[in-house]
Amino acid sequence: MIPNKTSCPNCGLEQSRFNSECKKCGYFLRDKVANIDLGSTLSGLVDEPGETFDKIIYAENKNFSSFFLIFAIIKLYFIAIFFSFHFFEYTGEKMLTGYIQFLLLLAFALFLPFILLKTTGIGGAGVRWRDVTAGLSYALAPIALSAAILIFFEIIIYGEFLFSHSPSPLDFKQMFGVIFVILETAFIVWAITLSSILFYRLGSGKMFSLFISVKIFLLLTAVAFLLVNFLSFDI
Repeated sequence: MIPNKTSCPNCGLEQSRFNSECKKCGYFLRDKVANIDLGSTLSGLVDEPGETFDKIIYAENKNFSSFFLIFAIIKLYFIAIFFSFHFFEYTGEKMLTGYIQFLLLLAFALFLPFILLKTTGIGGAGVRWRDVTAGLSYALAPIALSAAILIFFEIIIYGEFLFSHSPSPLDFKQMFGVIFVILETAFIVWAITLSSILFYRLGSGKMFSLFISVKIFLLLTAVAFLLVNFLSFDI
């Protein structure tokens, strides 16, 4: 477990390691990070994810975090619709209904960091809601990447049959189906791993960090399925 506290070299006051200045004497505890550099951050998530998450939390401007969060939610919503269509007799909804469902899922994703701050103890480390939200957004970058890439290739390969029962995409081109399942699983595992590293950097134990990360993904997936299958509007 990484300690959340540090001592000011100038006055010795113990405080959160995420503070940029000492609360007592104003001494600079670390270099300020104004913005998130997209290129170095993405490469850092592969090479040095722990240090990269620190920089994301330290950054005053959480650049691109909204982009990754929105695309990750799009992918989870797409997965929920796909499996609901083929396994839960989902017949499709009006466009406005789907838009409202997506917004509710996004709102839940934005509310999750607040729940985590209140229930996991990381709030005691001086971490803000926007810090956890930005960290989670970048942790979900693999899922956002799969939304930008895999959905495109799935549509190219399966076309109109992607949401078809006769024939179902599960009945033909099975080799591509297996490849997509493997890739989708790999992106999900990668996202859960990054999320675990994030919470470990925030001061949680390794196993608890993994537990939180798996729980977050299951919650988002469950809410997506519930919205798609049980929340409908006559509009």
